Amino acid sequence: MNQSLLLSYTVGSLVGPSMAAALMKTYSDRVLFVLIAAVSLVYLVMLLKKSDRHPKPLAA
Repeated sequence: MNQSLLLSYTVGSLVGPSMAAALMKTYSDRVLFVLIAAVSLVYLVMLLKKSDRHPKPLAA
């Protein structure tokens, strides 16, 4: 779990600002708030999604 959280923060910090700047330059400044809402919605869905998978124990 920690590695996936770290990877999502890393990818978000690398891709997010450049994608937001490109979208704001292409469309308008209002896209920033739409982008923040979209990312929040994705994180909310990931948070509320139930995981039916159980991790396999390493020492089995």
